[in-house]
Amino acid sequence: FLTRNVPPTIFASELKISHVIPEFERELVEELAGLHLFAEVPEVLARARQASLRVAVCSNLAQAYGDVVRRLLPDLDAHILSFEVGVAKPQPAIYAATCQALGCEPGEVIFVGDSQRCDLHGPQAFGMQARWIDRGAGKTLLDVLAGVV
Repeated sequence: FLTRNVPPTIFASELKISHVIPEFERELVEELAGLHLFAEVPEVLARARQASLRVAVCSNLAQAYGDVVRRLLPDLDAHILSFEVGVAKPQPAIYAATCQALGCEPGEVIFVGDSQRCDLHGPQAFGMQARWIDRGAGKTLLDVLAGVV
């Protein structure tokens, strides 16, 4: 689901659960309408730009989320979305796609995310610097990127 560029109706048909599509689509529309950036993101992006840093989002997402992510983060250097590249974190190929999109070597990238497996251990195994953001403990991007932006 996260590595194929097809709408949810195709998956439902393949799984023989097409009867759930109307309810699923209603819930999806509601969820997508409620997506927003964390409060500190605009400041972090502004600081990154001021420091001439290239910024990308690398995310495990289903197709329905792609347009929303691009709308929320229109000025990034790259959007690496699992449904578009055909692989998901923590597979090395998605980190390679991120480096390629940014024009960087793995050691030049600081990967930040909220999953220890996908956003900390996976990128580290690929040779990237990585930082885990523990939102449950009240951490923000400003905390984990202190000294960088």
